[in-house]
Amino acid sequence: MKRRFFWGLAIVLFGVLVLTRLYRVHAPDPAEVLINGPKTGQVRKVTLDYCVDGDTMYFSAGSEELKVRFAGIDAPELEDESGVRDPLAAKAKERACNLVRGAKEILLETQEDDLYDRYGRLLAWVFADRELVQYQLVYEGLADTKYLNETSLYRKELLEAMRYARKYKRGIWETGE
Repeated sequence: MKRRFFWGLAIVLFGVLVLTRLYRVHAPDPAEVLINGPKTGQVRKVTLDYCVDGDTMYFSAGSEELKVRFAGIDAPELEDESGVRDPLAAKAKERACNLVRGAKEILLETQEDDLYDRYGRLLAWVFADRELVQYQLVYEGLADTKYLNETSLYRKELLEAMRYARKYKRGIWETGE
């Protein structure tokens, strides 16, 4: 009886260890990146004003209001041109807002070679308590990588997160597309 219990416990612990390793894939600690100096010249501390959707938010930096488009990702649209609603869009918006809203510190990092999108929104890498929000959204399958080029600051990390989400069919990748 004791032997059966021991082997059962060993199998359960081994399973927990394996699952823990699977879910421990994270981007490099953004704090290390920022402590060593930003990859570009501009990091701003901001406060959240409100969320538009899963990849666009308004922030304040002092008296300046910033409409920010999250660099490197594209979250599902709340409603497309034909009025169709994507069910994951609301979830992406909620998750992004919760990540940012609950943060003690929000930082925006911009790239000098890619400051604004065609709609005049500031393109920024968004850090909530020094965690890259874009990475988390892609990792959970709530956004796809988009508009990345060889000079994109966190290209490698986002592509790693996207491969993970696709492999495990998370969120937008659930159907295996």
